[in-house]
Amino acid sequence: MTSPVPTVSMGTSLGFHATVPAEVVFAITAAICDNPERVRAIHPAAASFDPARANVDPGGPLHEGAARYFEARGGGGVRS
Repeated sequence: MTSPVPTVSMGTSLGFHATVPAEVVFAITAAICDNPERVRAIHPAAASFDPARANVDPGGPLHEGAARYFEARGGGGVRS
């Protein structure tokens, strides 16, 4: 092909119920974002995972535990 082809793209997100303790969500978020090379190795679809962009346009509010993780790392809460 020599011409542009319209495509569709979508991201991946994790959802947590509000009753899941903040410490648990913080730990899960840290395990994922602090180990990007392991996340990328899981599946080809995760090859472009960038923890610096993990809180950009999440599709809804961040759980308190995830927000704490990103704030502690200097990334703030939800970014668009």
